[in-house]
Amino acid sequence: MNLRKARQEDVGQIVEIFKRCTDFMLLEGIKQWDYTYPLDSHVVKDVCNGSAYVMDIEGLVVATITLDQQQDAQYKDIHWHIHDYSPLVIHRLAVTPEFQGRGIAGTLCRFAEQLAREQGCKSVRLDAYSLNPSSNHLYNRLGYKRASGFCYFHYNPVPFYCYDKILE
Repeated sequence: MNLRKARQEDVGQIVEIFKRCTDFMLLEGIKQWDYTYPLDSHVVKDVCNGSAYVMDIEGLVVATITLDQQQDAQYKDIHWHIHDYSPLVIHRLAVTPEFQGRGIAGTLCRFAEQLAREQGCKSVRLDAYSLNPSSNHLYNRLGYKRASGFCYFHYNPVPFYCYDKILE
């Protein structure tokens, strides 16, 4: 497995990961994403600005994560565990369904934490759909703490939990 910055030639595979993950979640009754989010334009933007990373196995992209310091406007109303004005933020973490359950998502999160340390960030932040048991279990297992408050995205009435992890 190779974890690296995404390249232009990865865009199609990343888009396909999002489509397959959306299909899988909808089959499981998890309405976290639909076909209006994430969009191809999100992928192109993330790759162009250097914030997208992929995990590939022999050239096949099996997972992706976007890492930057862009915080949604709703984050200002969340009661985080640390007042860090420039945390690293995890967006759009996805592992293609056939490769889920192999520790790849955890590897991506640990990579995010290491990158945050290298960039001088004191914490990592993210939001996770409250009705996605797998992602919420993952973040709890990795030591992320649920912050007080909720975010709402994509016209979805179901809240997203906010998590942060203070880095040592």
